Amino acid sequence: MEEVKPIISFTIPTWNRAKELRECLDSIIPQILELNERVEIVISDNASTDDTSEIVKEYLGKYDFVRYFRNSENLGFDLNLISAVEKADGEYVWLFSDDDWLADGALEGIIDIIKRYQPCFISTNYHYVSNNRVSDFRMHRKCMVLQDIDNCDVNEVLRHKSHFISFVTSNIIRKNNIDLEDCKSNVEFCSHWIQVYMAAQALERGECGYLSSFYAVLSRIGNDRVNSNVFLESMPNAFKHVFEQFTVEKQVQEKVLADMRKVFLTFRKWVKILIIKQSETVYALPVPVYYKLIRFIPRRMLIFSWKMFRLLEGKGFSLPDDVKQALYTGELGL
Repeated sequence: MEEVKPIISFTIPTWNRAKELRECLDSIIPQILELNERVEIVISDNASTDDTSEIVKEYLGKYDFVRYFRNSENLGFDLNLISAVEKADGEYVWLFSDDDWLADGALEGIIDIIKRYQPCFISTNYHYVSNNRVSDFRMHRKCMVLQDIDNCDVNEVLRHKSHFISFVTSNIIRKNNIDLEDCKSNVEFCSHWIQVYMAAQALERGECGYLSSFYAVLSRIGNDRVNSNVFLESMPNAFKHVFEQFTVEKQVQEKVLADMRKVFLTFRKWVKILIIKQSETVYALPVPVYYKLIRFIPRRMLIFSWKMFRLLEGKGFSLPDDVKQALYTGELGL
């Protein structure tokens, strides 16, 4: 007799986040236990050097729906995520970061969507959390949907969610709509953002995406282990690659890149780039003409103006610490 597959596999790539992983699992497992549904958790450990394996053993001894795999070496985030999906048995895979939490009632809501619509892809809303308080910002709220939308293609999903589709844990994908070998061959072009490629691939093959208005996930702010610029600088090129590989309208492409600029390349960021003589191609984003005109203002005048602006903000006649360090350590001196 053929074994019935789980409806959903939570696929959790992890690396050296034992404490956060425990909290993540503790947010998911009670919801699985409450429902009479087939759900599994697949953990792919990227050769952690902390006590991740010891913590996971506690769950393996209690719950038969928790499965654990450990890589012999660190594969990098993208290949570890693919590995977790590869090992999952579920009809759907819920891509899930090891430091996020599942909101109350989220699993039941997603299973209901699957049973009603059988979409190829589901994107959920999510909150950012800092010090146990929700701290969503305006641009983020703008890209969360107010009501459920079904039968979405890749263009409609990107039109509504923009680059926020890159948030790993908001993505639930029907597994047979993912070509994992194709994903592996595109990792070098989508470094740190293979989840975006997976989502576009599923939507291109299925064209029946679903945007859920439910805030299903809570995401920590400030839990980065490396400078976030490493990830942000590769994001535009990853999205551009996705645009080239799939049928994304020009207008949608321009909107997504413009939204990235509003978030990651603000006017203040541009002034900072000019002051510390950082590469102007950072993030590979389109730069407005009025940004470029600032290049003709003497750098000392930019510094004085920024100090005055901070003084008016009540921060004293000073520069941000990271700018001062860049200017006065001798690495990028005046």
